[in-house]
Amino acid sequence: MLAGRADTGLRLARAAGLALLLSAAFRRSGWFFDRDGHGFVALLAAFGLAAFLRGDPGGWRLAQGSRGGRLPLAAACCIGLALLYAARSLGSPVSVQGSVEEALRWLSFGSLALVLAAWQRKERRPESAVSAAAWALQGFSAFAAASSLAAWCGWIVGPDFMLRTADGRLSATGARLAGYLQYSNALGAFAAALLAWQWLVLARSGSPRLRRSAAWLAPPCLAVLLLSESRGALLALLAAAVPGLLLARRLSSRAEPGPGRPALRAERLRWLLAAWSSLPGAVALVAIARFRERATEAALAQDAAVWLALLAASAAGAVWIEHTMAPSSERLSQPATASAAGPAAVLHAGIRSAAVLLLGAAAALSLSRGGGWDRFDPAEPTSAATGASRLLLYRDGWAAARESWLFGYGARAWELLRGSFQSAPYAAGEVHSGYLDMLLTAGAPGLALLLALGAALLAAAGAKGALGAVPAASLLLHAAIDVDMCYGAYWLLLLVLSAAGASLAPPASAARTEGGDG
Repeated sequence: MLAGRADTGLRLARAAGLALLLSAAFRRSGWFFDRDGHGFVALLAAFGLAAFLRGDPGGWRLAQGSRGGRLPLAAACCIGLALLYAARSLGSPVSVQGSVEEALRWLSFGSLALVLAAWQRKERRPESAVSAAAWALQGFSAFAAASSLAAWCGWIVGPDFMLRTADGRLSATGARLAGYLQYSNALGAFAAALLAWQWLVLARSGSPRLRRSAAWLAPPCLAVLLLSESRGALLALLAAAVPGLLLARRLSSRAEPGPGRPALRAERLRWLLAAWSSLPGAVALVAIARFRERATEAALAQDAAVWLALLAASAAGAVWIEHTMAPSSERLSQPATASAAGPAAVLHAGIRSAAVLLLGAAAALSLSRGGGWDRFDPAEPTSAATGASRLLLYRDGWAAARESWLFGYGARAWELLRGSFQSAPYAAGEVHSGYLDMLLTAGAPGLALLLALGAALLAAAGAKGALGAVPAASLLLHAAIDVDMCYGAYWLLLLVLSAAGASLAPPASAARTEGGDG
């Protein structure tokens, strides 16, 4: 009994510390600038060294099937990248200081991977308790969503927290949310990954407390994604979800043979239901946010009323999700009793579906009447402008990479050298592709390590079913077309998502230990 309480207390302390780390990095402009990360580097390096020294050498072997085995592999990739940048700083990089700072960053990411692997390895009851990483993600999701909505409402003021423009190529409604990250597309990518995580919790977790927190957090995360107007984040989420849903049944069935297979086969249906039931609360939150924007312009804003309205919409969205998911989950996990639900359950489901469709139609009609739909129409020239400009960047970046493909130019390569390869006027300070940027800065060996790191993190997150890898996959996909990898918070979130996904048991096994959710 005492040992169980001690384990629970330790898990909660770890979760609180990890959530605080993620939130602090997010608040510091996402750790985009090197000067904001020196404290994080020192802290993570110290904890990583302690985790490595306290673990027995045999415990770090990547034996097949060992718990947390993929996270040490991710740590090895991060440390390998740190060594590459450190070695490059001794040569003739375009920026010695930039290469040293980049080496320290990757060392800190490797340290966090070692810490997370040590936590997983030392769990006394890994299947009977929600991991610290899972609860840390819930705490960070609450902070990220709340702070972003507060920035929209003007309660948190900072540079570039909002993008307001009359240019339809940049915003469909004239205002885009950027929050602490100060870049709407990056915020959208974070929100999409956190949203996919909430849906995964609702579909898979056997912990009632964790599911309830996800019901509260899913609508605000979706609202932030919509307010960011990030088309790339939406596409990345869709591109990650489709293969995850298609593979979920086959991989989950292999992982958990026996009586639990019907429940596991229904996991993707629960995931889709979680996504569907998140829409009403998100639409309500977006409507309140848009009203607040217009009321501010008319000097009619009432902060207390808006705050209460946002809280009420969040509560209503959570109740809607719990009401929709609870009976449906029971029917999906016990298909033999599905026919006993009767016509009343079918009627209630139809009413809920019709309400969601009406809300979605009203939101689309409002957007089209405001003239903002063109930005999301691929056939419109304004919609294709962003893609054309990115292709120009990639062409110039590839031309630069071919001249130093083996060793790269060192950190800050695009920022300092783009004038030498620029084929048309543009002012992009980043190449808008994390993978191409790695090729430019660390050459082919760096890109190979980066791809290995991504594969290790996806394998860790999807260890108990392909759906577990969807949140991490959405981040990795979006980074191919934007600057996400420049944010230190991006890598912290990706590592924690992978650790949490690996620890989240599918419903068939989690249901047997639901009482130990810690």
